[in-house]
Parts: sequence; structure tokens; C-alpha cells
Amino acid sequence: MASATGALEPGDKEQRLIEQLRNNMKDVPSLEGDAEFFTSTETLVRFLKARDWDLDESEKMLKSTVEWRRKNDPLHMDCRWCHDNPGYHGIRQVGFDEMGRPVIYACFNQATASKPSAEDSIAHCTYLIENAKRTMAPGVSTWVFIMDCSGMSLPACNPRLGYGVTQVFANYYPERLGLVICIHHNALFQGVWNAFKIFLHPNTVAKMHLIRNKKKVREEFEKLFSRELNDWLLAEIKLNKKRPLVQSQREFWRDPSGPPGAAVASHDPRGCPSYVAKYVDPFLMHVAKNPRYTHRPHPNIVDTLRGVVKPLPSSSVNGTGAASGAAAAADEADSSEGEDHLPHNSLSGLEFDEEFQIPRSATGVTKTK
Repeated sequence: MASATGALEPGDKEQRLIEQLRNNMKDVPSLEGDAEFFTSTETLVRFLKARDWDLDESEKMLKSTVEWRRKNDPLHMDCRWCHDNPGYHGIRQVGFDEMGRPVIYACFNQATASKPSAEDSIAHCTYLIENAKRTMAPGVSTWVFIMDCSGMSLPACNPRLGYGVTQVFANYYPERLGLVICIHHNALFQGVWNAFKIFLHPNTVAKMHLIRNKKKVREEFEKLFSRELNDWLLAEIKLNKKRPLVQSQREFWRDPSGPPGAAVASHDPRGCPSYVAKYVDPFLMHVAKNPRYTHRPHPNIVDTLRGVVKPLPSSSVNGTGAASGAAAAADEADSSEGEDHLPHNSLSGLEFDEEFQIPRSATGVTKTK
């Protein structure tokens, strides 16, 4: 059973399985810096639930995850792509929903990467969610993603990329996804989604909400978010729909108010005011005192605070020319008052080059959620 926050509350039968799984893991060497990872009840419950409480399958999955974490050291993973090319990935934590779940926002228009790979996307998202975990209160175990498809192009979002990223997080971060809200999607995105969702558990697919209608977006946000975060999201989304992007949205990692004494900007793209006040503004002070447990915001926000962020080339942002003509045309053609799910005839004839196709060796539907 899951609580409203996503925390999992087992019954008596499940408690016995938890203890059995904990006992089965006792001879596994602990992880450096994360010794309690696979002995904590929260972790054991997530992996049991992801395998429908099948003890053997849960043990196999958990041991595989432990070895993945041992090999990749996700607690210290960083995104060198963003450090080398500011804004390479735009996805970042921006606040919390009313249940305390981290809210993570991404807009294709803000990303400078014209052709991201599974490798760099996995590295960035791992950095992102490991740091999001550091902001989660006890009892909160899931997060919320908002995917703004403005500026989407096929190289930036395609079946092969989607499959590669989702399989890693389905296998090594089970029962972490609370909800995905996808807005401004077009036929291209829906074609990509249809191509790789067959490899996901139906419960995962059900957590994906495709919303194109502006009124429905507002209604969904009002149900989930505080007035502060709701207002921030609506302002951010509106600004990211413009072409070309304004400078402050292109460089979303900077404080838009500028140096002390400058006029205060009306919108801060780094996150909603409470998130910025708690995790961004005092970051240098917090990391100096407790580097191991300090939440790190987007890598370029960190670089800016440390005074080492690289300059942004004027032609490197999707919103100012990196997006393909097809993506721009799709944005223009998209009606935000239209149906949430596009009719099948709008997807007819949509084919992907081999480089964007899911590998033929891809496995079928997984039980992982």
C-alpha cells in the first residue's frame, strides 16, 4: 500500500518478505558512503513492490542495483556535459508539490544540446535525482516531472534515447516516479512515446499525463502545487514558449536580478522563490559545512555561484536556432487548446531513421514500475 506522499506501507505478510530480503542481503558488501542503502526498509519495500513481492526476483533486482551503484558511484556523479557546455541539459529541480515531492522541470527550448545521448542524459538525470533525494523529507519517496515539449526536435527526443534512459531508471530506481506531466506535446513526441512505452510497466505508463489544453494544465497544477509554485511554473512555461528566448531564460542558471542594487527581476528561472531561498542562495555556505549531504542544484547554477561558469555561445540555444525547422513548425502548429491525445491519423507516416530506433535487442515489457 502507498501513502499519499508515495511512501510504501507494508502489511504483516509483506513485513515477513522484507525481513527475508534483508536477511538474503546480509552477505553483500556494503556500499561506500551509503552503507544502509540495501538494508533500509524503504529500499527493500520499493524493490519488493517493483517485482510484485516476488522475493527471488526482488533479490535479483536489488543485487543488480547494488552492483550498478558500486560501479557508477551515483552519489558523486556529475554532469561534465553541462560544465563544458552551459545549459546542455535544461532539466532541473524547481520546488516541491503539496505532498513534499521534488518537482523537476525540463523544457527542450532551454537545452543547448542539439543531439544528446543516453550516456549524457543518464549522467545528468542521475545527478539530478540523487540530489533531489537530499531534499526529500522522511516519508516522501517519489518525485514529479514536468516535461515542456516546446522546441522539441527528433535528435533531442527519440525512441532510442527514451528507451535507453527509462530502462536505466526503471531497473535501478524502482517505485521512485510519482507523476510525469507532459505539456505542449505534438505528433513527433507522441510518436516517440508510443514507440517506447510498450517496454514499460502499465503502471508507469499510467503515471504519464499528456495535457495540451491550457485550462487543463492550470487545473492540474492547481491540484498539485502551492500558489507560489503554480505561478512560477505558468510564468516559466509562458516565457519558454517565446522565440527567441529572452536572455534570462537562455541562461536559466543565473540570478536575473543581477548585482546588488540592481532592479529585481519579476521571474527567477532557477526555481520558485522558496526553493531558491533554501537551496540555491545559501548553497556555498551549506556545502562548506556539510559537502556530503548538501543538495546541489543544476550544475550550471553551482558553477555560477562558484564563479566558474563558462560563457554561453550566442547561437547554441534551441530557442534561438538550434532546434530543427520541423520542431519549430510543430510548435507553431500545436494548438494548446486541442485534445490531450492527438488523433492516430496525425501520426500516420511517422517513421524514424535507424539511428533513432530502439535497438532490435531491446527486451519486452518489464515488471518494474
